[in-house]
Amino acid sequence: MYMKIPKLKRYYAALTPEQYQEFETSRQIVVSPAVSIDLATGQISGRTSITLHAQPDACDTEFRTTFHYSGRVYVLRVPAEQVQRDQLQWAADSDSGQYRQTLHLDHCGVMAFDLQKS
Repeated sequence: MYMKIPKLKRYYAALTPEQYQEFETSRQIVVSPAVSIDLATGQISGRTSITLHAQPDACDTEFRTTFHYSGRVYVLRVPAEQVQRDQLQWAADSDSGQYRQTLHLDHCGVMAFDLQKS
């Protein structure tokens, strides 16, 4: 179930270091209608949507939980004017939504998150 999209000044999207390196070069996060799977390695490439969040900490936490990832996470601060609201489906039970268009970001902030060592 989806709800009304909150009016935020910015949204947040998480990337691995490899994905961030690709973003630095292209300045975009590409969304396509299909993904490809390398049968030999099981590696999945491509994405059908981008998960956008209302808060950077929640973005980092959900990314780690969803992908069982413990390395450095780069969280992009996406200006709201770069997001087409009609392409964003906000989940009713969380502070995140699925964006189904390629993001083109000439300028945006970025934060790096590392797991705290105990």
